[in-house]
Amino acid sequence: MASPSEARDLAPPRFLVLTAPVGAGHIAAAEALRAGLLLEIPQAEVTVVDALSHMGRPLRFLLLTLYRWQLERAPWLFGLLHASLLRLPGTGAAWRRALGLLGGRSLQRAIVAANPDLVVSTYPPATNVLGELRSRGSLARPVCATITDLAGVALWAHRGIALHLVAHPDLRAEVERVAGPGSARAVRPLVHPRFYEALDRDRARRELGVSQVHLVLVSGGGWGIGDLPGAVAAALDIPGTHVMCVVGLNRALRDRLTRRYHAEPRVTVLGFVSNMATLLTAADVAVHSTGGVTVLEALVSRCPVVAYGGVAGHLPMVNRRMDELGLVRDAATPDLLRKALGEILRQPRPAPHSLLRLPDAACEVASLLSAIAAESGTAREARQSARKEPDTVISPEKTTSVHASRPSM
Repeated sequence: MASPSEARDLAPPRFLVLTAPVGAGHIAAAEALRAGLLLEIPQAEVTVVDALSHMGRPLRFLLLTLYRWQLERAPWLFGLLHASLLRLPGTGAAWRRALGLLGGRSLQRAIVAANPDLVVSTYPPATNVLGELRSRGSLARPVCATITDLAGVALWAHRGIALHLVAHPDLRAEVERVAGPGSARAVRPLVHPRFYEALDRDRARRELGVSQVHLVLVSGGGWGIGDLPGAVAAALDIPGTHVMCVVGLNRALRDRLTRRYHAEPRVTVLGFVSNMATLLTAADVAVHSTGGVTVLEALVSRCPVVAYGGVAGHLPMVNRRMDELGLVRDAATPDLLRKALGEILRQPRPAPHSLLRLPDAACEVASLLSAIAAESGTAREARQSARKEPDTVISPEKTTSVHASRPSM
């Protein structure tokens, strides 16, 4: 009869993916990872959970309600807090400890109830809570984290996390300064597998009715944040363009833009969309205000991106960093936006980016679980061998080697 640990090894692997409805990027990354894991291991059980629903009401208010209010009403305040966490000595560590104290116990209960083989976080506060739990020995399950932002990634990292999957090789050093050597690995853009499918661009443009024009796609993320009206106006200044503006869940902005451009056939205002792969495939250029996963989706779709209209706070820093990495064109003013759009529209579509040749995130997660399982099997075999030979005296050196073979994640 198989022992409980052996029976667990024979069962389909269980993954718990923690995310949060803070914008749409964290959820998009979680769903992309879920789809990738099921392609990699069809028999796997992959559960995506809103981490904030298991971290207590105070943290949910702070990290969701108050955060959104700050971005919409007082972005300078969030920028000040974000800069303080990155630059003032000790504040990052204090922030991690506070997250662990406020959200650790309830999140731990949710993980124990789900009983996964591996936990993955796509949301940085959840990553820090998990890291705190691991560091103080309160969580046995191994944890890895995805990092889809391209600046300020030190706040996405924790020494208690086994592996951080970063969106660019240049980010590894910044993560490893926080989490330790070997704790970061660069992966290709973590977007849904449908973005990697070879969509027919001419067909996508015909479906959208933009075959004979330059399509400029304007987006403000899931919450429709940033100077989207300014981006639409700048794009309309360029002859021969049609502008599609995706405002996400921002109904007030959708109503305002719809009233303003109801008689303008060159403007289409959209809410939250599920066909972003088609839109980016068809678009000649995208103007995006919030960075993150949409930029990665555009990169895979070979759609050039101009970063414009990000609210004050951390977004200007993110946009500058993406520009430095050659992933977007950063335009700080409407004039610079018009200039960038004009130049891009005169150029051929870019070749596939070198980041697409990096390892796949789902493969890395599956490999991590396999490595942990192999180490656990080695340790279990050693313990069984010791039990079968009760008269054998185990030297301190052998005891040390057995302990070293246990998973350290």
